[in-house]
Amino acid sequence: MSTTDVTIYTAGFALLLVQRLVMSNRSHWWLGAVLPMGWLIAGFVFLVERGTMDEWRGWAATILGAVVLLGIWAEGHESRKKRLQSEDARIDALNAHQAVDH
Repeated sequence: MSTTDVTIYTAGFALLLVQRLVMSNRSHWWLGAVLPMGWLIAGFVFLVERGTMDEWRGWAATILGAVVLLGIWAEGHESRKKRLQSEDARIDALNAHQAVDH
C-alpha cells in the first residue's frame, strides 16, 4: 500500500468522523446534509467529466456513498436527541430533588 493510498483512506475516515461527530450532531439539522449533497454533486460532475454517465458502477458508487453518509447523518441526529433527553431527565430529577428539600 502506497503513501497516497494511506492518505486517501485516512482523509476518508476523517471525513466520516467529521460527518458523524460534528456535522450530524448539532442543532442545525441542515449542516449534516452538506457532505452527502457534496458527494452527490461531485459524483455527478465526475461522471459527466469522464463521459461515463451510462455506466452503472459510477452511479452505484455515487448513490451508495450518499446513502451511507445520510445514514451517518440520521444516526447523529438520533444520538443528539438521546443526549438531550438524558440531559432533560437529569435536570428534571435535580429540580425535583431541590423542590423536596425546600
